[in-house]
Amino acid sequence: MKGRELVADVGVGMVGGYVGTQAMERVSMKLYELESEEARRQEDEARPGDPFIVAARKTTRALGLELSEEQVQNVGMYVFHYGLGLVHDQATSWGMDR
Repeated sequence: MKGRELVADVGVGMVGGYVGTQAMERVSMKLYELESEEARRQEDEARPGDPFIVAARKTTRALGLELSEEQVQNVGMYVFHYGLGLVHDQATSWGMDR
C-alpha cells in the first residue's frame, strides 16, 4: 500500500468509525428512552455507570494514575468511547483486506 493510499484509508476508516459511533449513540439513547421505567431501573442497577467511564476508571487505577473525576470522564469519553470507535473501524477494515 502506497503512502497516499494508506493516509486515505486511515482517514476514511476514522471518519467511518466516528460516524458509526455517533449513529450508535443516537440509537442507544432512543432505545433507552423507549424502555419501560422498570426495565430502565433494572438496567441502571445492573451497571455501575457508563461502560466507557468504568473502563477509564479501572484502566487509570491499574496504571497507578490518580485522576480527578473530570479527568476520568474525559479519558472515558475521548479515549474509550470515541477513540476505540475510530480505531476499531480501521482495524477491522485492515483485517478484512488481508
